[in-house]
Amino acid sequence: PPTVTSVNIAPSAPGTSATLTCTGTGSDPDGDTLSWTYNWYNVTTSTALGTGKTHTLSPTKTTPGDVIRCKATGSDTDSGSDNMTQTVTVVNTPPNFTTTAVINPNSGITTSTTLGCTATASDPDGGSISMSWKWVNTSTSTTIGTTSTVTLSASTVSPNDVVECRAIATDGHAATTTSTASVTVGNTAPTLDSISLSPRSPVTGTTL
Repeated sequence: PPTVTSVNIAPSAPGTSATLTCTGTGSDPDGDTLSWTYNWYNVTTSTALGTGKTHTLSPTKTTPGDVIRCKATGSDTDSGSDNMTQTVTVVNTPPNFTTTAVINPNSGITTSTTLGCTATASDPDGGSISMSWKWVNTSTSTTIGTTSTVTLSASTVSPNDVVECRAIATDGHAATTTSTASVTVGNTAPTLDSISLSPRSPVTGTTL
């Protein structure tokens, strides 16, 4: 009968949507060319996934940490066969931003403007996403806020400072992805509260 000498699965560290390829190698002592069949199985969930040399994973049937097995069977023309298995472990895929960070307003910023930051992320593995926020005055390397909005003040920013929003998406396996946006603080012209003139009833030659 034939002998299967190796089985290889590529890629070796697939995500939950990866297309896997299984390749068996073997020989037949009679010199026959082997024909190959392949069976895929999720060992972690005890679920048969399909047949064929390639198999595309799905987040609905696999999660990060699942062990996927391929059984390769080589058969000769005389109905002799041998088989061998190989496994790979599904890895976690970090979140993706479907809408990158945006700061509003993004112009006319003063040292008293309230800024808002929005962003949207999803998990390629089908899990849930939690969002967190960080505002940084990059000109002074100072954190000035940790929610989706921040109100600037003269104590946290100065004209020409650059303020950055960092939107951080975290999945259920603690993998994070960050999207950033930034604005520049403008100068606010001074205001004149009042003006006085003395004396109030000058005559010719009076110094005012």
